[in-house]
Parts: sequence; C-alpha cells; structure tokens
Amino acid sequence: MVSTGEIGGEARRYANKVMADSNLAIVMLDRYDLEKITRCAASIIDAFEREALHAMRLKTLDLDA
Repeated sequence: MVSTGEIGGEARRYANKVMADSNLAIVMLDRYDLEKITRCAASIIDAFEREALHAMRLKTLDLDA
C-alpha cells in the first residue's frame, strides 16, 4: 500500500488483522517513506526491513497454546 499522504489508523488496523490471520504481508509506504526514497533510493531497503519486522512480530507463533 502506497500513499502520498498518511496511511490512516483504520487501514493499518485492517492490514494488521489480515497479516495476523493469514500468510500475507502488507507493506505500507507513506509520504515520509517516499520522500526518503526520492532523496536516496537505497532507503527503500530500510522501509522494507521495517515493514518485514512488523509483519514478523504480528506472525509470531504462540507456542504456549
């Protein structure tokens, strides 16, 4: 998901639910990310890493269940 503005809380909550309940990962890039990428293309790596870590935190296995 890419936005030239901000990504709203409802969209983030929905994406988090989808990621937690499925094998999908949703990458969200907003205006701040796009501005950084425009200045330095390599910064896209930081944005993808941040989003991957977020998805992994949502998908941690509950081994105590």
